[in-house]
Amino acid sequence: MPSWTKSKRVNSIEEARPAVTDGILLVDKPAGPGSAEMVSRARRATGIRRIGHTGTLDRFASGLLVLVVGRATVLADTILRYDKVYDAVFRAGRFTDTHDPHGEALEERSAQDCLEFLQRQEARMRDWVEGYAGPHSQIPPDYSALKKDGKRVSDRVRRGEVVELAPRPVRIYESEVRSIETDEEGFRIQCRFRVSSGTYIRSIVRDFSRDLGFPFFLEGLRRTAVGPFSLEEAWQPEFEAGQPLEIPRIVPLDQAFPEWHQVRVDVNRAAQLEQGRKIPVPLPAEDGENFLILRPDGRTLAIARRDGAAYSLRKVFVDS
Repeated sequence: MPSWTKSKRVNSIEEARPAVTDGILLVDKPAGPGSAEMVSRARRATGIRRIGHTGTLDRFASGLLVLVVGRATVLADTILRYDKVYDAVFRAGRFTDTHDPHGEALEERSAQDCLEFLQRQEARMRDWVEGYAGPHSQIPPDYSALKKDGKRVSDRVRRGEVVELAPRPVRIYESEVRSIETDEEGFRIQCRFRVSSGTYIRSIVRDFSRDLGFPFFLEGLRRTAVGPFSLEEAWQPEFEAGQPLEIPRIVPLDQAFPEWHQVRVDVNRAAQLEQGRKIPVPLPAEDGENFLILRPDGRTLAIARRDGAAYSLRKVFVDS
């Protein structure tokens, strides 16, 4: 990713507003608030109502949320399909119904049991994680935001319903153990995963626990990358009374997607496109590839996609 100024300090929300109102906003979500709350914070900080996310994070998790702003919301589905990178902590000694720290414990072991298991099975645990890369048919966790028959699965499970979820194809591109640390509670395993969209790390720790025959849960989770986007340029919201506020910079699309094919047109052809007339432009190499049509000054005029020998317009940014 190119470098840009991610935010600037001001003393009040009204003191400054983003110059760009259509683009990408990278947010570093802390553990605790939900993804919807982070969207609300971004709306308050920018004064822009049209903001959406491209994939939620559980409340206990932290890390990168990629928000789409203004007319760039048309790209939400595209970004949702990007690969993700996570740092995960598998904690030994407890298996919960949600597979995270907030679930009800279904099985527990003492710290001594955990340390004895580590002594006997460390190599086996490392081999399981290191060998997990590849395609999988993964069953989502019971407590998830997925919907079945129009209702959220987690809500139905909490009401006592039995919900059977079908396995879904996912791919694990990288799976590694970073470290194993012992403490007064037993031990925890620091892991890193690069996975396809739709992969649940909670399902991985569930399957790890069942295959190893010992209770584990996901103690911590941090998303560090989504496709080409990383935490390095992410905005960390601050809303402390009396403290200067960070107004996030919205990244314009030509900077957010520098690897995309980009075509700059003159004033006359820009006006024709704004009027709904298709104009001939050089196409990207791959069929189905997204690309940008830019105004003479470099601002985005349209998001387009190659369709065979032609192209379709996903969104035209008409100047008001």
